[in-house]
Amino acid sequence: MPGPLAVITDTGNVFGADVTGQNIGTVFQFAALSAGAKIGFNVQDRFMVALGNTLVVITDDGSVFGAEVTGPGTVFQFTGEKIGNNVQDRFMVALG
Repeated sequence: MPGPLAVITDTGNVFGADVTGQNIGTVFQFAALSAGAKIGFNVQDRFMVALGNTLVVITDDGSVFGAEVTGPGTVFQFTGEKIGNNVQDRFMVALG
């Protein structure tokens, strides 16, 4: 199921491009995150995954933060357990 690709710059800006078949479309900046919310650029940010329209960052201490690319453009912290903070944890993927 092709969808948009997203790239997060070292300053936390988020850009995307729609993918159709084997064609990558015009690159654009996600409007919700262009107004100031930044994500995935801190030294402690370890993993990034997408859960639907939410970009999720997992830090080296297992804290989890998110920002909806189509929502209000604010970064929020998830509650609950820590994840992905063990030295042997190598990859993080989202399922489903």
